Amino acid sequence: MEINREDFSQIIDSVESIIADADFVAIDAEFTGLHSSPTGRENLIDLPSQRYDKYLKYSVDFIIIQFGLVTFTHQPSSNGGVYICHPYKFNIFPNVDQKYNNERNFVFQAQASSLNFLVSNNFDFNKVFKHGIPYLKPDKFESLYQAINDKYKEKLSENSTANKSKRPEIPSKDSKFIESCLKSVREFIENPSSKTTDLPVCSSYQRRLIYETLAAEFDVNATLHLETIEFGTDTNERRVRVSKSNVDERRVRLLEDKQREITEIHDAVGFTKLINILSTKAKLIIGHNVLLDLFHIIDKFVVKLPEEYEKFKSILHTTFPNIIDTKVMASTSPLKDYIIHTGLSSLDRELDSKPFNKPNITIHSNFPPIISESSYHDAAYDAFITGKSFLIMANYLCSLQKTPSSGSIASSNGSATPSSVSITESNLIKPFLNKIFYMKSADIHYINLIGEEPLCDRIKYF
Repeated sequence: MEINREDFSQIIDSVESIIADADFVAIDAEFTGLHSSPTGRENLIDLPSQRYDKYLKYSVDFIIIQFGLVTFTHQPSSNGGVYICHPYKFNIFPNVDQKYNNERNFVFQAQASSLNFLVSNNFDFNKVFKHGIPYLKPDKFESLYQAINDKYKEKLSENSTANKSKRPEIPSKDSKFIESCLKSVREFIENPSSKTTDLPVCSSYQRRLIYETLAAEFDVNATLHLETIEFGTDTNERRVRVSKSNVDERRVRLLEDKQREITEIHDAVGFTKLINILSTKAKLIIGHNVLLDLFHIIDKFVVKLPEEYEKFKSILHTTFPNIIDTKVMASTSPLKDYIIHTGLSSLDRELDSKPFNKPNITIHSNFPPIISESSYHDAAYDAFITGKSFLIMANYLCSLQKTPSSGSIASSNGSATPSSVSITESNLIKPFLNKIFYMKSADIHYINLIGEEPLCDRIKYF
């Protein structure tokens, strides 16, 4: 199921419910690039801390533009049961509203080869740029939320008696326009039957002059309410609306305005809500060669990345306490004895033959079917293949035990031991927990989020 900006707020509650019921979720992300310089590429003798420094310097300014998430929910039965999948594809694009960014224009990097690769795999950039789900980091949300509270606390505590300010200096070219607005407001105040009046369309500078002039001429706090409204379909055409108000009405209006602004920033949080759900539910997360995915997820949706590698590991484990990387599984005995190539598409093909058996997996009836191999590098499809690969490899490990194990899964040929328990509860997967594949290294195969890193001897390289 493809989710865009227009659908996200309506679908997120049901996604949360489905995640809550899932045994595990598989994820995949598509980026605008990998490294901004050849210097940032992986080196065979990089230590993990050195690799992390490279990512901070040469990768952090790329962004995630598509996120695949597939939930797998075990439904037990007498023949071992079936896994029900709910596949989602989220198109993502940063929030470019100036209210939510310090910069006038949000800037990110893109790598030509990465974009070309996505295009060659039928990636639809128009959907991302036009319909991508926006997002805010939690710290940005908190600062905006606090700013709104502070603003309205000050407004609500303002004295309701006259509080006129000094009239601004008005340039000669605008004086006629401002005097015309003043005349309109005086006539509006004197007409007891009029509740609101709209002043002419004007520039942002002229609107500022109107606000300051009316504040100097009238008791705006106690008798008038001013607001800027959009006129027609052109959002550049704006005017000032003046309404009559008393103290009680003003208070109600301010509280309504405050709630509206708070609702707006909750909506602006956007895709970050999904990452918060994944973190809060603490489900087992399955990824494939997932280090860079996790690096960007933390940076874009959780918190500014720390300078220190060990702190990054700590933040990552706190955010997602249960992660398995299928590339680590495929590269570890006894699985690696049957798997030559561990790239996702190659792994999918190699797991389609003996000694492996396909698990019983079905897509929920409310979701469109997962398409064919031509869908590789579609984030939802890659997430599905990642989750399926995990189940096949976990099922094979179960089959090696001399006695039946709770957690084994029925295969499509019925060869596995029936179970009433999900594979995620099996002890067989524990050796792979929180070990993230470390690619392109001569002697380090994974990083360990909760323990000591694998030892390596670098003397032979120097």
